[in-house]
Amino acid sequence: RARASAEAWLLGRFLCPASLLGELAGSPLPLGVVSDGAAAAPPQGWLEAVDADLRTIAGSGAETVEVLELRLPQSAPPAELLAACEQRVEAALGGRVQRFYEVPIGPGWRETIPAAIEAIAATGAGAKIRCGGPVAEAFPAPEQVACLVHACRRQGVRFKATAGLHDPIRHRDGASGVAQHGFLNLLAAAVFAHAEDLPEAELTALLAEERPERFAVTPAALEVGGLAAGAEAIARARAELFVGYGSCSFAEPVDQLRALGMLPA
Repeated sequence: RARASAEAWLLGRFLCPASLLGELAGSPLPLGVVSDGAAAAPPQGWLEAVDADLRTIAGSGAETVEVLELRLPQSAPPAELLAACEQRVEAALGGRVQRFYEVPIGPGWRETIPAAIEAIAATGAGAKIRCGGPVAEAFPAPEQVACLVHACRRQGVRFKATAGLHDPIRHRDGASGVAQHGFLNLLAAAVFAHAEDLPEAELTALLAEERPERFAVTPAALEVGGLAAGAEAIARARAELFVGYGSCSFAEPVDQLRALGMLPA
């Protein structure tokens, strides 16, 4: 239904857990695969879980896998782990899939996030950030998201995002009281990081902005406050920095953009 809609141009790949990939054998859809076995594994068993997921992918019958997403364990040294993981992915799938490594955000994040992005840059892979989840602690602070965006801009690493991004503008959820990130905030931070090389403090302010009237999207530009970026700058940022985000809902983001007048009703 979504691919037949007027908003189909917003869609990217269909994301599927590795454990369910066999259900899409023979599908013509471009696919991204989430290594769900590795996501649930303890640090000491992470590589073995990656191996198991790679075997599942290789034997699934799915022929249109373009992306593999893997969540890094919290406590492992990223450079050593990434090198070992890259060898395994190359052996199992060759060079046909893009890789995006989810960066854990925990204690010491001001040091661990840039270190992880530097290690990812050395592999030629991309990064991934989780922007929400079922509990309040799963939502990173604007400062933490800004740190990752800034590090990716400096290292030339493309990134994608997942979870908690159903609404365009950052807001406080009425039911939970949790401040939730907006996907337009994240896009704006990435676009202006790429075009203007904004410092982390200014990226944090963009990510924390909760006033919808500060955002304007037209065929010609994205504007936030006094900042503006044209279509070419946005396209470059999308190609070279923020490639997109995953969502369990397609209707919610579309409906919210319509409500703001950024998509036709």
